[in-house]
Amino acid sequence: MKTDSRPANDGPTDDAIIHYKLLAQALSNSDEWIMLESSTGKIRQITGAFKKITGYAPDDFISGKSDFRNIISKSDVSAYQKQETKNRKDGESYRMEFSIVTKTGRVKGIVQHAEQFYDAEGGPLGWITRNREVADDIRFLMKDICNRLELEILVGKVIFDDAGNPTGWETMTQNNRNLHGDNSHVDSSGENMLDTWLKSNPKWKERLYKVAQTGQPFICDFHNQQAKKYYEISCFRIKPGRFAIILSDITNTRNQLNRLNKSEKLYYSIVEAQREIICRVKPDTTFVYANAACCRELNKKPEELVGTRFIDFVPEEAKETVKSHIRSFYQADTYKKLTLQLLLPGRKSPAWYEWTNSAIFDESGNLSEIQAVGYDITEQYKAELESLKTIKRFNIISEYSKTVYWEVDENGKYKYVSAGSRIIYGYYPHELVGKLHFYDLQSGEDREEYMNRALDVFKVQGTFENFIGRILTKCGEIKWISTSGLPIYDNKGVFRGYRGSDMDITLRKNQEDIISENMKMIEEYQAKLKRLNLALSESEENVKRDIAQFLHDEIGQVLSAMHIQVSFMETLSDESEREEIFKGFTGQLNKAIYQCREMTYELSPPSLKKYGLTEAIRHKLSEVDQHHKLSTRFVANFRVLEVDAKVKVQLYRMIIELINNVIKHADAAKLSVELALHNTDLKCVVEDNGKGFTYNYQKDLSSNKSFGLFSISERLAAFGGSMKVEPGKSKGARIVIDIPGLVSKNRGGRPSIQDQDEI
Repeated sequence: MKTDSRPANDGPTDDAIIHYKLLAQALSNSDEWIMLESSTGKIRQITGAFKKITGYAPDDFISGKSDFRNIISKSDVSAYQKQETKNRKDGESYRMEFSIVTKTGRVKGIVQHAEQFYDAEGGPLGWITRNREVADDIRFLMKDICNRLELEILVGKVIFDDAGNPTGWETMTQNNRNLHGDNSHVDSSGENMLDTWLKSNPKWKERLYKVAQTGQPFICDFHNQQAKKYYEISCFRIKPGRFAIILSDITNTRNQLNRLNKSEKLYYSIVEAQREIICRVKPDTTFVYANAACCRELNKKPEELVGTRFIDFVPEEAKETVKSHIRSFYQADTYKKLTLQLLLPGRKSPAWYEWTNSAIFDESGNLSEIQAVGYDITEQYKAELESLKTIKRFNIISEYSKTVYWEVDENGKYKYVSAGSRIIYGYYPHELVGKLHFYDLQSGEDREEYMNRALDVFKVQGTFENFIGRILTKCGEIKWISTSGLPIYDNKGVFRGYRGSDMDITLRKNQEDIISENMKMIEEYQAKLKRLNLALSESEENVKRDIAQFLHDEIGQVLSAMHIQVSFMETLSDESEREEIFKGFTGQLNKAIYQCREMTYELSPPSLKKYGLTEAIRHKLSEVDQHHKLSTRFVANFRVLEVDAKVKVQLYRMIIELINNVIKHADAAKLSVELALHNTDLKCVVEDNGKGFTYNYQKDLSSNKSFGLFSISERLAAFGGSMKVEPGKSKGARIVIDIPGLVSKNRGGRPSIQDQDEI
């Protein structure tokens, strides 16, 4: 050992550092790292594979942020510090093995070679260590495994005398695993616990000898009263004469077992006191355990019940249900409920039980047993059956009356909906409850308004009746619903929602709409009839006035003139004067006859009855052409229209009225009338080149205008015809009359191209 009276320097000299750097450069690509420490233990340099092996940056240890001993395994750090202190105190080179924990948590074995270095004058400057990973060393692997499993292992060999008799044993190797982070593996004298145990139990030496010689292992428990811990000790032979002892801490296991025993006793004491049936059965329903209540209900003692089958107490029709229920546990279900009848001795009828069953699997994951807890619900089941019957009746009435009964929470979400929802809403109750609000069913165009109206009612928490709205069913149908409801309060008077009903009033609403529409149509027809009657009355008065005016102005004047002339003739004696007056009298009489004939033709043209519709219209147009300075044109593709005489008169009146309208109002120079018969359909077109006009049926009717055209439209409607007013081809107006099916197929007109005529 080299000594020096001079105080140690705190770090290496520049020459030493240069020497170290040259050495570090040579080892930069090796599988080890070199660490330079001062004599005070401060790390000055680290180079080589340090980061590759440990995962840590060298600068953290050089700067003093981290201590190298912090990465040494807890199981080795104490021995490392002890050996390092001893060796460095002596100043001798040394070799040491230990394990470290890398930055990623991996345990690696390290072999360290340490050597002191000196300055030029021989003074100690510090220590250089070479550190190499020994990951493949079996000792470190076994040590790591033992540490991870929290085991302490001792390997020893038996010492024999010359005669082959065992005289003692010695330790070959032993890990110093501290199982609990304390000194529980070390006794008060500082010796290892395994050593202490073997020394304090001489009888176990014979067992060790036997294990080493015969290879027959043994296992026993050991209680360390001082540490208050339980250990399991296993001893087996490695090869003849050698043995291994494994020590494992079973304190937690023993404590858990003790607690389990207490819990099991408590469990059985509780189970036996229960009134419910509690039992365990195998997958084939063989009883393994039955509590007192189970034995009491089945009228058997526990020893009589165990070994029999649960399914024998089940009605025949329910046995397949039990088998299917058990099979379902093979699908990894561990908890299920089942309502089932039991045939109990002493009862006339089967009892209903609700079973809560739990699966028990063995270590291989196979179904081992089923634990069942049964509650007698016979009375409850009977009450529920009656309730179901009542609900069924209620649902039938609900569906028949087209009414849905519901309950919603304070936000309007459904909490309950009766079965009638399927008929009225198109939704099953489970599609609504907890998922939709009552206003979600409203049709899109009404939803927001309906929701706001309804929520306003919610705010005041009042009752309501006949709240009308439209809903959109699941299939997209619109229905009218009348809603009534009343608020719900809990025991503390807090508002919890509404309970009420929805009644389908679609049919009633549709009928009301139809009645309303019909009433509207009736009112419109009544208004039309009033106007038509007014027009007819006015037309009648006009006809009377025209006749009266004709009789007064025309016939009356002629007759008055003739009366004067006749009176004057009586005073004349000259025959020639009388002859002259008589000639004038004859002319006036002929004029009166013509005017009477013309008036008669206007009222009822003889040609219409004698020659038909086309001839009557042709005659009318010839007079118009002659007396009113209008160029007329008439075209017809038939001569005779074989229809009812009354219909023929109506057609003639309508066409004449249209012609007269042109004469009176159009200021036209040309007038055209066309009649065409296509199969059974009649078409009439009256067109002029006058100033034209627009016609709005409703507007003109409400303003008491165009009574003539209104009258024509109504008369056409009586036998399925229609009229429309269009602009003329160049100017004026074009009125088109269409009467489909006017002429029956066996009595149709006789169309002929040769019969067409033009005036």
